[in-house]
Formats: sequence, C-alpha cells, structure tokens
Amino acid sequence: MYNGSDFNGIADVCVGKDISSELTKFKIPDDAKVVGSIFRFVMEKRPLLWINVAEQLLKKHPKIHFVLIGSGGLFESISEEIKNKDLTSRIHLVGQTNLIKLWLDRMDLFLMTSQVEGLPNVLIEAQGFGVPVISTDAGGAKETFIEAKTGYLVTDPAANNIATKISEVLFDDEWLEEASLLSKD
Repeated sequence: MYNGSDFNGIADVCVGKDISSELTKFKIPDDAKVVGSIFRFVMEKRPLLWINVAEQLLKKHPKIHFVLIGSGGLFESISEEIKNKDLTSRIHLVGQTNLIKLWLDRMDLFLMTSQVEGLPNVLIEAQGFGVPVISTDAGGAKETFIEAKTGYLVTDPAANNIATKISEVLFDDEWLEEASLLSKD
C-alpha cells in the first residue's frame, strides 16, 4: 500500500454525533446541492480561487451551498472576503472539526483548488466516503481518482473553467450516484 487512510477511525469519531445543529445554523436545506472542501487556509490551497469558483456558480445556481472545513493563517481574510462579497448565506466556514465523515456525507461534490500538493489524502478520503471530486492539477491529484468516473481534473485553474466543470456534473444526478458508488470501491 503506497498510501492509506484510516476510514474506520474517521467514521468511529462520528458515532453517536451529528451535524444537524450546524446545518440548521447555516440554513442548508435537506434538498440543497452542497459543494465542499477540507483544507488548511494557506496560499498553496488557493482558498480565494475556491471562493471565486463558488461566487461564479452562485450567479447561475443561487441555491447551491458551499462548505469549507479547516483553519489556518488565511482563515480570517477568507472569512472577510466572503462577507465582502455578501456570500455568507451560501458559503459556510465550519472551522476545524473531527466530524469529517458527517460533513462528507452531506456533500454532493468535493472541490480541491490547490496549486501544490503531494498525494492529496483529502481526495482519497472524500471518495472513500462516496463523494465525487473536482480537482486542479496539483501534485498527484490526478492519481487519486478515475477521470470522468469518480472525478474530473481541471488543468486550467481559472475560476470559470472550474465552475463550468462543476455545473456540468453537480446537477447530473445519475453521474453523481454512479461516481459515488465507484468512489467507494
């Protein structure tokens, strides 16, 4: 095994817990499409690009919700950017949590916008819990999923390119379901 994740350990932390109060606080309805991510708020992860992608998608699909999990040096500035763009009702900052599986269970799609990566475990973990991925071409990202089957690689990381790819798959319920099943295998 070249790389691994402790899926049982991630799941065990969540036993007997739920995120319903957070979902209520963020006003995320049960039927809403949710795009999410987990990362450190640092330049290499390009959180501002992530926010710009969300902003573009919300212009065409105003009912999508976006969930960001993590913390880091850019957390406060990203929070301010979301407020300045008046997107706090659609882009939700969870902060640090160990309830990762519960948040992944609520996501329809996982978005990684990194500029630099090794082999991103977060993409492996998202798929391990059945969440298809969209990723920029950073490090070994493209080695973590099956192109067009469990995710898509966006080689030109312009926000509009990423937003277009997400639009193509987020409302394709048949692809999402198939990608989710294949991701777990």
